[in-house]
Amino acid sequence: MRRRLIQSLLAPVLLAGTVVAGLPTIAARPAAPRDILSGVWRVERRCISGCNRSQVVIITVSAIGHGTYTGAGSQPLMLYPVSSTQVIVHARLASSLLTVKMPRRTMDGAGIGIKGETFVSTWQCVSAHCGS
Repeated sequence: MRRRLIQSLLAPVLLAGTVVAGLPTIAARPAAPRDILSGVWRVERRCISGCNRSQVVIITVSAIGHGTYTGAGSQPLMLYPVSSTQVIVHARLASSLLTVKMPRRTMDGAGIGIKGETFVSTWQCVSAHCGS
């Protein structure tokens, strides 16, 4: 009985630290009340330091549950809304913290790559409607 109690208390802690394919787990993420990011986004990434070029990509974002989103474009992404005004974006080689400027329309923020390069990203919804 005591062993099961300890296991039930430790399981969420162990799950929260698990890394799946280099990305944080979604097991500990609470469910989002509504879809706020799904759609097609034009992302401009402007190099600040340690990189040599800026780029523009189109990313298709889809909800995968529990308030977590995946993005398909030049590289796979995971997106985690942490509040109504902030979104964390993780890719294999970089992460960003975006601030929502206009809900379901524009977001921007700073990011850093694994080699220390820094950049600023601007996300603009180009679908008829992002989120639902």
